[in-house]
Amino acid sequence: MRLAVGVPLALCALAACFSDSPPQLSTGGATTTGDLPPTTSTATGANSTSSSSTSEPTTTDALTTEAPTTGGCPMGQPETPWYLDGDGDGFGAGDPAGVACEPPPGAVLVAGDCDDTAIAINPDADELCNAGVDDDCDGLVDEHSPANLECDGCSLSALGDATFWVCSQPLAFSPGEAFCQQYGAAVHLVHPRNPTELAFVRDRVLDHLGQQPAELGFWTGLHRREALWDACTVNPDAIDWVALDGAPVDYLPWRLGEPNNEDCSPLCTTDVLDDPECPRENCIELAETATGAFNDRACSTAAAGLVCQARIVDP
Repeated sequence: MRLAVGVPLALCALAACFSDSPPQLSTGGATTTGDLPPTTSTATGANSTSSSSTSEPTTTDALTTEAPTTGGCPMGQPETPWYLDGDGDGFGAGDPAGVACEPPPGAVLVAGDCDDTAIAINPDADELCNAGVDDDCDGLVDEHSPANLECDGCSLSALGDATFWVCSQPLAFSPGEAFCQQYGAAVHLVHPRNPTELAFVRDRVLDHLGQQPAELGFWTGLHRREALWDACTVNPDAIDWVALDGAPVDYLPWRLGEPNNEDCSPLCTTDVLDDPECPRENCIELAETATGAFNDRACSTAAAGLVCQARIVDP
């Protein structure tokens, strides 16, 4: 029990709460009972002890006058990953050298350099025809760019997100795919997905040849499903065909009368796509000169040429 100022000590005696020490009076001027902080008290016999809890401001409660920060940077400027730029071309390589407000020495904001020792190789460079060097760091080599329209006998072009190599390589289907793969893991025999792409590819083949042959005879990257390699079925529907680039097949502009799986012999059996001992017309070529329309053809025969294609994917 806490005593209010001005209450006679006799009242405390009557209440059996006499304290050996007189109550502490405030030095800050007159107060009322309601102004005093709450107390807790315990009594043992005639003696009691009293304690009070007060809330005093501390340094941790004080408001700071410093500018607010985020991760050690001024507000509005987040910490940024920085990449070492060894060749000074403005593009870093590898993992970030650090995350900070300001760049470490020799570091830049943009990564993606595939050769940080050569200033001419970076994502902003033009691709060149230079024996398999990936000048622009896109995972492809010797592809089309404004500075690279022809390379090693192949005509180079681009449409939308796709880049093309038109080459007069007289190869069978599987060797033709292997030829395309030299330009990058994402490069396959061509897969035209719509009339616009087919017309573009057909025109590039004619430009490459410099003439209009009776038949085009250039491989695409489309073939029958494996379960049908041994069959003598015709299979005009897209569900029975697959593309080497892994994209769905939903565009098959067949030439009139095709596919026909011509000369398919049911007397031989095979589980090989391009088995020369048991020929099946399991692969598709660009056939018709006027339109580029498709024809099924035995995969083991050498085509007049091939078209390679890759889709450019932004990082």
